Formats: sequence, C-alpha cells, structure tokens
Amino acid sequence: MLRERESRSLKSTAIFFALNKLTGHSKPIDREHLSSYRVADIRRPVFGSSSKPKKASNYQPPPLAVSLPRRKGAITPPSLDYEERDHTRSPLFKLPREILFLIYEQVIGDTILHIVRRSNGLAHAMCCNNSSGSQEDCRDFKCRGTKLPNGVCMPNGRSHTGILPLLQTCRKIYIDAVQVLYISNTFDFDCMESLISFSTCILPHRFDSIQNLQLDLRFNYSHFFGEGTPTTDFLRWERMWRIIGSMKNLQYLRVRIIWWRTDLTGAEEARYLSELLQVGKLKVFEISLPELKWKDPKEKELEAMFEVVRRPARK
Repeated sequence: MLRERESRSLKSTAIFFALNKLTGHSKPIDREHLSSYRVADIRRPVFGSSSKPKKASNYQPPPLAVSLPRRKGAITPPSLDYEERDHTRSPLFKLPREILFLIYEQVIGDTILHIVRRSNGLAHAMCCNNSSGSQEDCRDFKCRGTKLPNGVCMPNGRSHTGILPLLQTCRKIYIDAVQVLYISNTFDFDCMESLISFSTCILPHRFDSIQNLQLDLRFNYSHFFGEGTPTTDFLRWERMWRIIGSMKNLQYLRVRIIWWRTDLTGAEEARYLSELLQVGKLKVFEISLPELKWKDPKEKELEAMFEVVRRPARK
C-alpha cells in the first residue's frame, strides 16, 4: 500500500513538472503540498449551483435578416443620389419636398396596417374601422378577414386595395415614400407568429424605422388557430419581446391581452409581464389587461415602466 502511494506521488509530480515546462504559466510547485495532492480534490463547477443571482441580459437581438442579397431588378438603386437622375418630366416632382411628403403620407400613411398570414405568406390589410380605431372595433369589423383554423386570414372583400401601387410607380417615388410607409403607419399584429415572421422578412433598417406598433393578443382563442401562448410556448413569447425591444425608433406601443384563463393570479401574470421590461421606456406604452381576482404587489413595479389599463372581466 505504501509503495502504491509513493508511485502515485511520483506520477503526479512528473505530470506537474511536464505541464510547467509546456505551458510556462504554472506557479512554483510546493513539493510538500504536492505529495498530499489527490485528483479527487478537483471539483468541477456545477451549472446552476452558483449562489449569485443571475442578472437580466440587456442584449437586444436584431431581426434575423441581418443582410439580404440584392435581388435582380431591385427597385432601390445602389446609389440614392436623386439629383443625378432626371425626374423633371413629371410635374409632381416640381413640388417642394415638404408638400410631396405630405401627399405621400395622405396616400400611404396615417392608417392601421393589419399584418396577417395568407396561404402564400404574410400580407397587409388596411383597417376598415374609421370610427374609433379601437382594437375591439377592428375585430368586430373583421378588418383582418376571416381567420381559418390554420391561422390563415382570408380576405373578406371589405378591405382597401392596398398601398403598394403607388410605391410601384417609379423608383424615385419608392425611394422617397417607402420611409413614410414605415414611419407613419401603425403596424398591428394579432399573434406572436406574425410579428416574428414579419421581423425576418423585411430589411432590418426598415423594421427599425417603425414607430407605431399595436398588438391584439387574444390567447383565449389561440388553440383554435394553432397559435402559441406564453404558457405553451414561453420561448416564443420571450423572443417576441426581445425583437420589440430591439426596435430602435419605436415610440408608441399599445398591447391588448386576453389570457387563456380567467382565473390567472397576479403572480402568474407578473411572471409573463416581466418580459415586457425588455422594451424599455417609450412615449406611449399601454397594456390593456382583464381584471384579476388576486392582485400581486409586483404590479406597481411594472406600472412604473408602462401604463396598465384594466378591463372588466366580462369583456
């Protein structure tokens, strides 16, 4: 037994001397301490065993479409120097730039664009609600169309023809007006899947230029359309708010939420609403929620970041 201990000590000494020569970074070896060294004394760190609390990450990921290859026949030219191009043939371009942008805003701006899923991808439906503009009235007017069990919205024939014809007129109008499209309009989504898909299919700088965002999340109907909820797909819920938090020019955000259960407690609600803190301070950050039977003290902390409006439970 004594010989075995001596041989182990010699082996460990030889190993440490070899590592010292190879790396050149080890400390001088204490022979007395080395003789009592045991491999079993090495403890590997166990993930999740640290007593220090985890800090919330401030990282805000950009949309997935970081860079897209230039399409053949792209409308936007490589050079954005308008003065080098001859647009004097049309009397429209003789107007002052300020008046021209007011015209663009009247035609393709200052409205609510419902981003919906179609059978061939995402599409927009212009809001038909000209009275109040509330999310409840938009649902009654069926601005998005008829929603099928697979989550696809079929046009109901009541929506407008769209805003793309003006942008497709010529390159100069597209270059000037496409920014008005994203800055002036309010983009409305009724599920997490649509917003995440929208952030990946347009250019990042277009997505970042959006200033008005609106969400109408009625999770009590999500299981009818195969859509996720915070309880069935929390990772997607977290990712959606990370994407919203990464929007550089977002100023106005209005969210209407109907939970999947009417007996949701204040502690459960606070857990889901804590993801909204990734967005940060905005000019308008309003959350419309149903009344709760049991409130939570953390609600006051959340109200410091955004305005909470409680609706009667029967609605």
